[in-house]
Amino acid sequence: MGGRGIIAAHVQRIECGKEPAMATAQKDSRFSNDPRTRINRGPAPAPPVLLLVAVLLSSLPAQEETAGPVPRFTLAVPGFENRTGDPDLAHWSHGAALLRGSLREVQAVRVLSEGATRYALGQVGLRAGDPIDPNTARRMGESIEAQRVLWGYYTKKADRWRVAVRVLNVATGAVSAELAAEASDWFEIRDRLTEQVLTELSVIPTAEEREKMAQRWTRSTEALDWYLQGGRADEQGKPAAEVEALLRRALGVDPNGALAYCSLAGALATQGQLDGAEETARRALDLKSDSARAHYVLGWVHMIRNQLGQAEAELRRASQLDPQDADYLVDLARICLAQRKGEEATALLEKAVTLDRTAAAAHAALANAYVLQKRPNDAVRELAEARRYLPAGVHGANALSSIAVAYGMLGRRSEALEYYERTLPLARELGANPNMIRLIENRIQQIRSTLTPTFIQAAPPRRYTEEELNGLLQQKLTDDERRWTANPFSCTEAMRQWARELTQGVDTDLNKAKAIFEELAARLFDPGGRPKNRTAREVFDAWKDPKVCLMCADHAVL
Repeated sequence: MGGRGIIAAHVQRIECGKEPAMATAQKDSRFSNDPRTRINRGPAPAPPVLLLVAVLLSSLPAQEETAGPVPRFTLAVPGFENRTGDPDLAHWSHGAALLRGSLREVQAVRVLSEGATRYALGQVGLRAGDPIDPNTARRMGESIEAQRVLWGYYTKKADRWRVAVRVLNVATGAVSAELAAEASDWFEIRDRLTEQVLTELSVIPTAEEREKMAQRWTRSTEALDWYLQGGRADEQGKPAAEVEALLRRALGVDPNGALAYCSLAGALATQGQLDGAEETARRALDLKSDSARAHYVLGWVHMIRNQLGQAEAELRRASQLDPQDADYLVDLARICLAQRKGEEATALLEKAVTLDRTAAAAHAALANAYVLQKRPNDAVRELAEARRYLPAGVHGANALSSIAVAYGMLGRRSEALEYYERTLPLARELGANPNMIRLIENRIQQIRSTLTPTFIQAAPPRRYTEEELNGLLQQKLTDDERRWTANPFSCTEAMRQWARELTQGVDTDLNKAKAIFEELAARLFDPGGRPKNRTAREVFDAWKDPKVCLMCADHAVL
């Protein structure tokens, strides 16, 4: 169902050596329930949001991911226009997912994500199901670097549907003739249109691909109707409980609909019903063992429960079954970060943003990985990309929470607070797990408390005259220690040389102080560490070692 995020609010913030506010008792047990996912791909809507608030700081054993052949075409397929004249049939616009799913089985064609298509629609001021003309289709394709755009409409007379589509070559502006199919069964329409579209693209599928393309997850028109209503509800940002009810209606008609079970598992996970989500995902796998989405949902359930090994296995399987899905790579990266394998996580995320540059959540997750690798400039760049592609409404929930986390880890609390506050109403709107909503609320309160001055009752400190202070320092400190107190960088020749290099060409004392401060600010706090009392010399000696955890107090000493 649509591309609604699971608010990946990895709610961790390391401030001045304090314990992460939402970390669990064990440092390597850092997953709690986090909001963020689209569990949909293929011939229909995906499941609603999973709400998971995760502290993602480690990694799992690296394995080679399946790359798959390089596609010849990138194709965008927005929802179809309703020309039936009946607004009650508007949900059949999501029938485009049937064609999208069939085309995804052909390796020569890479069907762009629903999130990318939604972004393209937004760039031209449209929503799913709005009328599209060739000029608009071309602008959409250009905005997401699609090579082809397929759009169309549907009508209905009695019990027979007619669906007509066109294919645009974005580079040349050439538009195909109308490709149409008519039947009472949407799967028949899907099959006929798929053949025509592939012929238009001059693509010949393999026998194995044809077999996969012909698969049907249901033979019931009524079940498909309820399922597409669930897709529309998800697209509109309805609460997960409402989406769940529609999916259960679909399964009540056809209890063997694997795709509906995948989506239902996502709706249950969103609401924190993990046992039901796991049981439902396993039912989907019983019906279709090679369902990438079912493995994906099951992986999320394991992740929420902190069963990282099992989560990794399921997410890797999902990625192997569908190597072109950027979401699966993002979630594998979360596992890697959760067990401190930053290099693999970064590689997965960099691949994800290459596959789908409009995936705001992927850019935000990559920003988090860069922060942990002490690459603040790269993190800021990815945060800018995440903000640029941020989806409207509930579809942006995951990216918003990930952006909040990254800003918090960069020490930019005001920005972190802004994005947490934007995440919270979306989590409530989705009907997410109440425990997770409380975690986000607590996080907001914690950050606010650091930004709001609090007056306390305390006796004023003793006042010393300059003479008294000098006398006391002479009693307590040696001459060298007194000199180091006045200028920490005079401790050693290496420290003096470092300070000279940082301030070379700088004129005033204030600007010299700024130059040194900027260098200190580049050394980020390390998550999970505990403060230690260090002298300025000890801090300087540890400065270049990224394995040493430095805190606010260490920065203050220098």
